[in-house]
Amino acid sequence: MPKISVIVPVYKAEKYIEACTAAILEQTESDLELLLVDDGSPDESGAICDKLAQTDARIRVIHKPNGGASSARNRGLDAATGKYVMFCDSDDRPHADWCKELLAAMEAGGADLCVCGFSCVKDGKTVRQSVIASNDGKPVDTDLWTLFEIRQLNTPWNKIFLRSVLEAHHLRFDETMTDGEDQYFNLRYLQHSGQRIRILPKALYYYTEDNAQSVTSRFIPQMWEQKKKSFGLLHDLIFSKAEKTAYEGAFYDSYVDAIMRVLRNNMSAGNPISTRRKIKMNTQILRDPVCIEATKKCACKSVPKRLIRMMKLRSYLPIYLTGRLT
Repeated sequence: MPKISVIVPVYKAEKYIEACTAAILEQTESDLELLLVDDGSPDESGAICDKLAQTDARIRVIHKPNGGASSARNRGLDAATGKYVMFCDSDDRPHADWCKELLAAMEAGGADLCVCGFSCVKDGKTVRQSVIASNDGKPVDTDLWTLFEIRQLNTPWNKIFLRSVLEAHHLRFDETMTDGEDQYFNLRYLQHSGQRIRILPKALYYYTEDNAQSVTSRFIPQMWEQKKKSFGLLHDLIFSKAEKTAYEGAFYDSYVDAIMRVLRNNMSAGNPISTRRKIKMNTQILRDPVCIEATKKCACKSVPKRLIRMMKLRSYLPIYLTGRLT
């Protein structure tokens, strides 16, 4: 049994998959298996994966009909045999010590989850980094709220998971979700583990920014229901172990931020319905009891008070007319 199973969903990745695979096979922790999951890619990705598998016995290729990244990751989880599981996207690159350092920090601290920082790369250049600070550069223990607050809860690829926890509770990515599915997976994992979280203050993953689709035109159906699902679980996990007064204002600030993203999403050019129906859709969201609670309890530190007052009118029309969320 390998120490680590690295799962890579592959779709339209013929330009990247060879470099990604090389970076994983060249890890300083070599006791791993690499699961390349060809998600019904219409280009040469699947054939390239098969050729790569002939060069290294640690590579296993899985071909499946197209179902999306969550579906591909789930197929990889079904086939994984390692003690630990890690994920990598096919157009990204891990640092050579990505596996080794996350594994060492995980085992040394007896953690359930270990998280590292990452670099965002555009046109071959690092444009920004997300690295958690540490006084001595060594791994530090943290809690779920801190992980959420520093925005390290949203991705699976800068983390190492215990496969025993995943299998004991048959934890998989929710294939019905098209927004926030990665965060929801991480939350469900922590829900069923001891929530012993360690942070490694190093950027060990290089994330390639994808600007192929404009965020102003992309429309995500059912985004509000998906946000409620994820934030509902986050609320339960955080406040089951913490005083509500300590984090409540900041939590609902984040919730209101998410609501505003939903309102913008519904008004996007990619939503095919009429403007009148979009306004009605957003008015229904503002009248949802969850939204009402969020606007009542938020601390108004990251959201303008004027906007909160407009949201409390429970009608999207005034907001639309002022152009604040369009």
